[in-house]
Amino acid sequence: MEIVHRFGELSGLRVQPTKSKAIFLNTAVTLTETNGIPVLQHGDTVRYLGYQVGTGPLTDVNWAARIRNIQRRLATATQLATSVENRVLLLNVIMLPSVLFTAAAFELPTWASRQIRNLQKQFLWRHSTSTEASRNKINPGLLFSPKQAGGVGLASVEIACKTQQTKHTVQWLIQRHDDYYTAWRAWAFRDATHKWTEGVSPRKVSQMRRGRRRVTPGDALQQLIGGWLAPQEYSEDSQRGWKEKLRTLADAATSTTENGIWTVTTQHSLPEPAHRWSPEEEAFWPTYRWNDNPAIVDETGKMLTCNKYDRIKACTLEELHIQRIEASKYAMTIPTKDDHSHLQPKLRRWGLAIICSAPVLAIGESLQ
Repeated sequence: MEIVHRFGELSGLRVQPTKSKAIFLNTAVTLTETNGIPVLQHGDTVRYLGYQVGTGPLTDVNWAARIRNIQRRLATATQLATSVENRVLLLNVIMLPSVLFTAAAFELPTWASRQIRNLQKQFLWRHSTSTEASRNKINPGLLFSPKQAGGVGLASVEIACKTQQTKHTVQWLIQRHDDYYTAWRAWAFRDATHKWTEGVSPRKVSQMRRGRRRVTPGDALQQLIGGWLAPQEYSEDSQRGWKEKLRTLADAATSTTENGIWTVTTQHSLPEPAHRWSPEEEAFWPTYRWNDNPAIVDETGKMLTCNKYDRIKACTLEELHIQRIEASKYAMTIPTKDDHSHLQPKLRRWGLAIICSAPVLAIGESLQ
């Protein structure tokens, strides 16, 4: 407390003990007050910046409080809901912002999702704010379809929460990697089976693979992000042509390694990219890792793996510092695990697969 008081004297931001709460991580502490500050007992919560914080079951407590708050606001709005269109508008305006505010800090549990969906149906058809299940003769899918598609236009809470989660994740992944990013990554991808410490892997997780083990919060987020970022599948003819061009390019190219910089010179033009890159894809591409990336394949049509290129460290594409020096000359830094590296033919197959899969670089431009 001496540090807190000293900070208040220097900055003018003084702590008010009567408006503060002390939380002991040691559950055996039974004090009701310490240094003039009330002690929050174990299992209790207190409201802070719109959330309930403490040592209790925070996810359940916050979502229960959020649903009760929505019910109170909808009860006031029932007299304004004179038509189905008005009720849909009121539901979207009242419910969506508050739900997304809570979902920004706490994942939406199944029971809360079910109660919110029941509340939407009860208010829409019966002018009620109950969360009990009800039977309606209308197709549920029609409720959450946009009006342009002939639906009612009711906002789907599950889709909105996943969209917000994806948006926040992409924003974190493309920003500068500092201590805050490290802390966020450790929390967002907690208990993940495959760590994303060396970059993002846009691999789709099949339904069979999901069912073999318990899905952790980190696995669930990887499945969501990977499904959105996974590259589109191409026809066998286009894949066959891509592999032949890449094989011809690697056989005719020359490469050297000097002072830790690997340079490659191609005798043929690079194959045309499989698809047009959007500005968003180009901005996100450097955050991918070179290994286990379905968007980067070698002349055999398979992904690059650390098992095959075991002397190269797994890292993001940005950490390779890929640069186009001349029209047909590229340079990059290859992070090796020891002082030994692969032979030049193998490095050419590896490096050209990455260069050909990346967005087109102008002369003098680097991937960043």
